[in-house]
Amino acid sequence: MNPNRLAGTILVAPVINYWWSGFPANVSNEAFKWKPSQDHWALSVAHYTPWLIYWWNTQKQFPASSIIAHNPDILSPNDKNLFLSSHFGMSIWFRLDNKGDDDRVVSPKLQRYIAEKLPWIR
Repeated sequence: MNPNRLAGTILVAPVINYWWSGFPANVSNEAFKWKPSQDHWALSVAHYTPWLIYWWNTQKQFPASSIIAHNPDILSPNDKNLFLSSHFGMSIWFRLDNKGDDDRVVSPKLQRYIAEKLPWIR
């Protein structure tokens, strides 16, 4: 293995860009306010100063993103049961049902807005 080459990479980015012009302001504002306050800070850092996002999520003086901090409060009861019964140590998974009504990571209202705009999502 060549020590001058990368062994792997990772992308650290917010799940949703709440400042995207494709979202109506009322939908994105409501979805952003719905997030925990620690995520307001982390998302704002990612948006306004993206070169600081790694530092923000690894330092200890300010709250990191609730996902990075493994905050169990962001999981719905069903997701908590899935996570606790998992033998795989997963940190991120996708919902197998398409409802998302109890999703606490991405606002259900925002999910429905996106699903209505994309014809290939049924």
